Amino acid sequence: MTVMQIIMTHLPPGIHGVLIICCLFITVSAFNLSPSERERSIRQNIPGRDYSELSRPSELVEVDVDVLLYMVNELNFRKETLSMTGRVKTKWNDPSLTWYPMQHNNVTFILLPRKRVWSPEIIIDNIAGEVKPIGDRAKEDLIRLEYTGMVHWDVSLTFSTHCDIDITYYPFDTQRCTLELGEWTYTRKEINFTTHSKGIVLDSYKDNGEWNIIGTFAQPKQYGAEYMQLHFGLVMKRKSLYYILNVIVPLVLISILCVISFLIPLDAGERVSYSIAVLLSLAVFLTVVSANMPSTSKYVSVLAVYLVTVMIISALTCVMTILVIRVYHRNDHECPIPLWLQKFVGSFAPLLSGSSSGIIVSQHSSPEHVAETGWSRTNTADDIHERLECWGEEPGARDFANRRRGESRVFQTTRMSMRRKKSLKQDCIRDGDQTRRPNSWKNVARAIDRFCFRLTLFIVLLTNLMMMIVLGAFS
Repeated sequence: MTVMQIIMTHLPPGIHGVLIICCLFITVSAFNLSPSERERSIRQNIPGRDYSELSRPSELVEVDVDVLLYMVNELNFRKETLSMTGRVKTKWNDPSLTWYPMQHNNVTFILLPRKRVWSPEIIIDNIAGEVKPIGDRAKEDLIRLEYTGMVHWDVSLTFSTHCDIDITYYPFDTQRCTLELGEWTYTRKEINFTTHSKGIVLDSYKDNGEWNIIGTFAQPKQYGAEYMQLHFGLVMKRKSLYYILNVIVPLVLISILCVISFLIPLDAGERVSYSIAVLLSLAVFLTVVSANMPSTSKYVSVLAVYLVTVMIISALTCVMTILVIRVYHRNDHECPIPLWLQKFVGSFAPLLSGSSSGIIVSQHSSPEHVAETGWSRTNTADDIHERLECWGEEPGARDFANRRRGESRVFQTTRMSMRRKKSLKQDCIRDGDQTRRPNSWKNVARAIDRFCFRLTLFIVLLTNLMMMIVLGAFS
């Protein structure tokens, strides 16, 4: 016979029902307790009186760390810092903080202030700012404690870390930034950092308008024989459409404007001002691009080299324009063309400029004769030859005597022309020099101008092609 049966036997019959109702009431009340009331007994007994938050739970504490990324706020090129918002999740086992759920109203976990239990002092080693442990014990950070002794501590924070910026292929660059977590209070023989994730967790990540995350990684790194760190990294590739439309395309168009300056007539007075305006616009673009670059010589941007190259081309264009205009306005009578310049322009410039018409005459023609008649001795001989063909006719249609009487003057002119043509050929053979030379400074300027146009066009096209090949390979 059980104790309950003995009690029920000795009690009066009317009391039995009351006793059963009281037992049911106590049982229902126990299940309807609020969470705080059910956890009160655990909080009173855990941690125990002998527990110290300064003592490690065991000889070697295995601390598991994961990093969740919410968003990338900014990658500052000038300061070389990466600002992120995320959460650092840590967990470890503390055998001193366990209980049996059946003895405490089936409570399996409770929340406690972190200052009441032991926790690692985790530091962001590469933080851009004041170095201090993450979390704040004075602000009553909470931890989640399970009945098995497993402690979970999550910290959400916004932080900036140093990031080595490689601007070589800007704006088609890929950046690799890391978050370095370490514990410098205990050695690796006392605390061992581990991670079960392969990289930064991106389950709650919100997309950034400038960067695409193409990969993450996580790896432990040992410092000496005493300490170790966990490195969580991001591999980010820039979204380049904005920079293509607002930087690269305008730069290419401005480089083409450097060539177009040679198409302005030399008589126009706007050529120098046009070249200077192009140079100033390039200087403005250089200021805009350099404002986003870090002040370091460790890496050199291909875009910066291209921009400086185009500026040099534009500056040389201004110099060449001024020199050509100065040559164009020189006086032929006060300053005759030197012989070496006549030979150079007459021999090489026509080949490079692709045209020689209208700017050169034979060495046998004087400037005065060309200015008066508009043709040289060579041109005169060619013209005479054409006239001979026009006046020449086959005999037989008319009587030869009548032809001589009616056209004696024409034949005399023909004979003189043939003698002159023969004399010109003999002179050319005797002299052995049929070099054609410019007859005025304006013609020299036109030849040099054509040469500068073709040379600048070749350099600009080559520079743009090389820039597109180098940057396009990494786009």
